[in-house]
Amino acid sequence: MKNKILFATIFGVAFQMGLGNYQLARVQAADSVLDSVIKSMGSSQQDKSRNDNYDSDRDSRYGDRHQRDDRDDGDRHSRRDGNDPDQIVRRAYEDVLNREPDKEGLRVYRSRIIDDNWSEKDVRNALRKSEEASNQNSESIDNIVRRAYQDVLGRDPDRAGLATYRMKMMNEGWSERDVRSDLKKSSERREKGDVSSEQAQQIVRRAYRSTLGRDADSGSSVYVDKVMRNHWSEEDVAKELRNSAEYRNKHKK
Repeated sequence: MKNKILFATIFGVAFQMGLGNYQLARVQAADSVLDSVIKSMGSSQQDKSRNDNYDSDRDSRYGDRHQRDDRDDGDRHSRRDGNDPDQIVRRAYEDVLNREPDKEGLRVYRSRIIDDNWSEKDVRNALRKSEEASNQNSESIDNIVRRAYQDVLGRDPDRAGLATYRMKMMNEGWSERDVRSDLKKSSERREKGDVSSEQAQQIVRRAYRSTLGRDADSGSSVYVDKVMRNHWSEEDVAKELRNSAEYRNKHKK
């Protein structure tokens, strides 16, 4: 009887020990699997982080490149707007020949600027050597000088002044604008101050006749005011009239 009890006790202890070792092995195996899962997740997270950082760097470089491209485009547009060939040709024609360019002249000199890299000075020099400019004889130049004197100083030029500006226009390539600008800097112009209402009206009437071929109407009062208040010259009024719908309609090709 005692032997049976002892055997049962020993068997029970062995069974408990075996069961304990089995459970311990299961726990260790589970821990090992869990560690593998955690390491795998950590590796995936690191890979994702590296990929995210790569994408972020790539987007940043892409954005910087496009910002540089935008700035370059802006610079190109700014340079193009500041040196528009059509505007260069129009300014040269108005200053040298006192008129807007015709279609053929605009096309020719635009091509010179774009294809041959001409400057505004080159265009002006070519116009001064043109047949049209050559046909401006001494009498027409004298009329330009007289008109400038009347607009700026309110009087006809004296003999010395007429001869001086005639020579500058014929030999030095001065335009009507150059003559007016020089007269505006004179001591006589500073002493005279603003033009009178009658002088302003005369300036506007001449601009209407030379540009639109008719007398000034009631709408011309706005130009009289600009002559008196803003020191507009006959050339300024004529230039503004050339931008009007009436002028464009009269000069349609």
